[in-house]
Amino acid sequence: MDNEDNNRVGYLHITELPDALLVNVAKYLAKPSVAIFAVAMAGTSSNIWQPTQTGNAIISAASYWWSGVGRTRTATNQWQEIDFRDIEESLSSKLTDDDMHSILMCIDAIHNVKILKLIGCSGITGS
Repeated sequence: MDNEDNNRVGYLHITELPDALLVNVAKYLAKPSVAIFAVAMAGTSSNIWQPTQTGNAIISAASYWWSGVGRTRTATNQWQEIDFRDIEESLSSKLTDDDMHSILMCIDAIHNVKILKLIGCSGITGS
């Protein structure tokens, strides 16, 4: 797509969608995919994740679930265990150390994650 296509009437980029819509999309993703989605929506050119309003909204919403009784919002620690076996190997195998760093920063892993399973993450070298 060239610059002329980007300026045409009616063109909408995913970053222009409301955060509420993106949060609702994230509800249908596996935990690792939610974090990857939040990092991708940051849209930074660097390999290090930088907090954004959209990314924070996605991660924050994923930390809650709606109970069936009275539709009350209850806090959970969704990030206590993350298993990359829950996503397609075609994606997990492409993740790099920089990607993993961004994912872990995005979910505040130092305070939240107790179990991290890197099954299928063959691109992770530990650097």
